[in-house]
Amino acid sequence: MLTVSRNAGQRINEIAVQTNFMGMTAFALIQMDNAESPMPLYKGMQVIITQNRDKENGVIIGQNAEVIHYEQGTILLKLPNSNVGQFTL
Repeated sequence: MLTVSRNAGQRINEIAVQTNFMGMTAFALIQMDNAESPMPLYKGMQVIITQNRDKENGVIIGQNAEVIHYEQGTILLKLPNSNVGQFTL
């Protein structure tokens, strides 16, 4: 089992984003739960939900999802069951 501090987790996230989305245009910069500074949000980004936001569609703590769209503070997420849920900032 591997555990890391919030600072180390933030650095790992930054490296993953830089590596996987280099040259792409971000939808927006958003504040993550564990981040000190806002992180860019990209189409196709894999995320893990850390708050219950749309229980009816499965946007719950621990669920993984893929970012498919962002508009005016709302992130649309494709869930593993192919449902689309939303996460409003």
